[in-house]
Amino acid sequence: MKPSEAAKVLTYVAAFNGRTVGKTDAMAWADALHPDVTYEDAKTAVAQHFAESTDWCMPAHINQRVKTIWRERVDAIGGAVPPPPDSIADRPGHCYSEWHQVFLRAVKIGATPEEADQQACAAVQITRAPNDPLRSLSWRRAQREQQQLGAA
Repeated sequence: MKPSEAAKVLTYVAAFNGRTVGKTDAMAWADALHPDVTYEDAKTAVAQHFAESTDWCMPAHINQRVKTIWRERVDAIGGAVPPPPDSIADRPGHCYSEWHQVFLRAVKIGATPEEADQQACAAVQITRAPNDPLRSLSWRRAQREQQQLGAA
């Protein structure tokens, strides 16, 4: 997280507990917060923290709560990570694991599966053909069914 974003998080924290916020505070928090934490996720984590605790809010509290938010997002797709595009077979072996990592990272920080797929494909410089599984109704239907089973 950038110091300017950390300053916004600290300002939000200060609304709850009256702490002072300075440039050095923001820089320290930027260093301590997980690099993938977004302002919106941090703000949600702060609100959750103060809804349940009177403890002084620290970066570790935010990191822990944001990791829970991320797990919930990945769980929400029901583990239904679509297969990468067929064209990945023509790429070096590490491309599959990179595609998978980028896909899951994008989902955890709030992307839809379609957006995550676009980011993952861009990361390994491949494209998805119109008839590839992510675009097919059967994959989306299977994803919805998994979500419904999880809710039952």
